[in-house]
Amino acid sequence: MLKNSLILLTILVLAACSWGEPAPNWPTESWETTTPEEKSFDPAILDRVQKVLKSKMYGYIDHFVIVRDGCLILDVGYKIDYARINRNKDQNPDPYNYYSTEWHPYYQDSELHTLQSVTKSITALVIGAAIQRGEFPQLDTPVMDFFSAYEVKDPDTKKEISIADLLTMRSGIFWNEWDYDVGDERNTVTQMETSQDWIQYVLSLPMSHKPGEAFVYNSGGSQLLAAIFKSVTGLHVDEYAEQHLFEPLGIDAYYWKKTPQGFADVEGG
Repeated sequence: MLKNSLILLTILVLAACSWGEPAPNWPTESWETTTPEEKSFDPAILDRVQKVLKSKMYGYIDHFVIVRDGCLILDVGYKIDYARINRNKDQNPDPYNYYSTEWHPYYQDSELHTLQSVTKSITALVIGAAIQRGEFPQLDTPVMDFFSAYEVKDPDTKKEISIADLLTMRSGIFWNEWDYDVGDERNTVTQMETSQDWIQYVLSLPMSHKPGEAFVYNSGGSQLLAAIFKSVTGLHVDEYAEQHLFEPLGIDAYYWKKTPQGFADVEGG
């Protein structure tokens, strides 16, 4: 459902963009509003899209917003009863579980939407901001020098892993989070999230490919970026994001989970 949601989001974003045109009406406390017709949207099509979203075909979508040329065209919220949806789920196996009542926005009476792995994209944006500000190393920098205090399995091969490999999920570190459900003890994400040291867990895994050789979706590799970021900037990813991404964009309502070692949960927090 997450994949379908991201595909739909991409289509809608592309549909809403006016390539090459300026967007003069960026919001301060609010967006300037207009009608779909004023921005060349067919209201009938938008009505059909909303019916699809309400059907849950693309997962649990809490809100649907379209902005074009700096103007708000559509802003619709959908009430979803997560308590009913998750009533048969194990809600408290660990504080990082998707269904945990300790942090899921629904249980905190919040209108925030849990982003899950979209967090990885936000982390990449923060790293991009730090690179632009000259406060983060180049992407071809080897990463193992940042982990000299850890026990590393297959160190001779891992020393070839670059920051770019972590960002593009080509580190070569063994990982399997697709064959088993979240919460299954065979799932590497579950194993990492139930460990006391997420960084050490990832570094203790063997290599399955040479760095840069193959794409394997790897949330553990993404989490290594949190430790690297803190080492080079002196700030955690969420702290840096607040200063250089969220605040400039006017984002003041968010929640970012922490790992047992205090790093931001950059793979899904």
